[in-house]
Amino acid sequence: MNRLVIVGNGFDLAHGLKTSYCDFLTNYLISVIDSFNTKFYHGDELIEIKNTYHGTREFNTEWDKSKVFEILKELQSNQYTSVVFKSSLLKDSLQKAHNLKWVDLENDYYEELLRLLQTKPANVDLIQKLNIQFDFLKKKLENYLTSQIVDLQPSEEIQRLFHGPIRTRSMNEPQMNLPNNIMFLNFNYTKTLNNYETYEYPGLTHRRGYATNISINQIHGELKSKENPIIFGFGDEYDEEYVKFESLKTNTVFQHIKSFAYFQTTNYTRLMSFLDMDSFEVYIVGHSCGLSDRTMFREVFGHKNCGLIWNFYYQRPDGTDDFLDKNYELARHFTNKGVMRKKIVAKPFTSPFPQFLLK
Repeated sequence: MNRLVIVGNGFDLAHGLKTSYCDFLTNYLISVIDSFNTKFYHGDELIEIKNTYHGTREFNTEWDKSKVFEILKELQSNQYTSVVFKSSLLKDSLQKAHNLKWVDLENDYYEELLRLLQTKPANVDLIQKLNIQFDFLKKKLENYLTSQIVDLQPSEEIQRLFHGPIRTRSMNEPQMNLPNNIMFLNFNYTKTLNNYETYEYPGLTHRRGYATNISINQIHGELKSKENPIIFGFGDEYDEEYVKFESLKTNTVFQHIKSFAYFQTTNYTRLMSFLDMDSFEVYIVGHSCGLSDRTMFREVFGHKNCGLIWNFYYQRPDGTDDFLDKNYELARHFTNKGVMRKKIVAKPFTSPFPQFLLK
């Protein structure tokens, strides 16, 4: 049996990296206000802030960056300052980042795209403008994540989890067989996962101590790579609204749909070959399994070779966790709920994912 390890942003967060969309948007907003405080003007594809006071003003380069959202609100209400959001996507996402402390830029982009398509007739110019703004965000995100890369020593606990024996639902049954092949399906753009690619499992002297073949599939691309550019967009071809795209006479709507971006590399082909190779179990680590990747997840979870699905959930400092929330998302990828209940492993048999935070 093989093992497919699905790795999402929660893996990087578990290592103390500030790689969430909230972190990114907060950093972007700080840079915007820094720019305005230096020149009394800032303008880019998404937002414009300018001074409307015609008298003399002093530069304010020292300000409390932990209160960046409050500062933005003050600028919006200030009679001598004009704040114009050129992008409703940015405006809505910033509000979610501030109020909810959580945001999904890819899903927000899709909802904005649908809103524009529902106008009669669909406004192609506004869709092109949205795509330009999303491209701008994509470049900013890539630059931001590049700045977050750090060197670290791998965690022994995480190594043993990734490379350990095939699991069963029975806690009493001996676990002796290691997977024949392991593919890490990395949805992150960073390479934090590379620290965990190789490992010789201790205590199995009567057997080989490692899988025959271990590979990392950077399915959504790599930072600053021409051969494997980052994929940032939406990937749910099963959405009822998506089928309407194909009836339109413009290809603009497909610009940030992931399915077409996958044709640029062999990553998706490699994944399909791995699924067809042999039976496999699935580990889910730090991935929400949301709808922005439903096209791929239906292929994985609905595959005839897919066995048990292990959801290694996040346990918060207050003792609560996201196990059920992730299962709500997982359920959306199954048309047959009976099959879903057979495959997803119950909480008592799984465990929280270790949090290897940087010191």
